Amino acid sequence: MLGAVAHIGITVRDMDEALRFYRDLLGLKVLGDLMVEGDEADTLIREHGVKLRVAYLRSEKDLKGPPLELLHFVEPAGDGKAPYPRLTNPGITEVAF
Repeated sequence: MLGAVAHIGITVRDMDEALRFYRDLLGLKVLGDLMVEGDEADTLIREHGVKLRVAYLRSEKDLKGPPLELLHFVEPAGDGKAPYPRLTNPGITEVAF
């Protein structure tokens, strides 16, 4: 049996543009914005030389709802053509329970 949704991950092409949409237009609050890199990131993504910007957002009206996790791969960059062949390409990448 599945539990509650922990977060929803979306890989984006441009974090600043995505934040303008989700934060400024839709009104979600940024909970955190950080850069992830190094051996742990490489192991997690199964790529070498990963540099990943991650932002977490949530509605201020629904504090118990799952946050939105935006992922922007600085390195290695996705090719932007097909959405799902790799985690680094844009699209919905995960719904975590």
